[in-house]
Amino acid sequence: MATMDRTLKELLNSVDGAKATAVAGFDGIAVASSQTDPNFSIDGVASSIAQVLSSSMRAMDDFPNKPGPVSEMMITTDKSRVVIYPLNENYWACVVLATTGNLGKARLEMKKAVPSLMQEVV
Repeated sequence: MATMDRTLKELLNSVDGAKATAVAGFDGIAVASSQTDPNFSIDGVASSIAQVLSSSMRAMDDFPNKPGPVSEMMITTDKSRVVIYPLNENYWACVVLATTGNLGKARLEMKKAVPSLMQEVV
């Protein structure tokens, strides 16, 4: 767990505009997180993302010609962006950004962090 916490903190600190990072289960419960704003509730975000990601994964299973599993997902709103990566059948990781945050860097750093996070949730 120490490696996961360190990875999430490094991810948070390496991306301009990052508000939070987390690893959570498809049950919507965050198992580890790091954030810049102590008032930001990653628990509420994790619960909502788990529902959306689960639905999207089921939708891909139902697509004709089976396009494959979801490997990355992004949710954009007027106030934030969330980049999400499934880690395995039980867990996923995300980085939450301000709309002015560096989306490209978030995606790059997340891709670099995923192998380490996957090892932690085996």
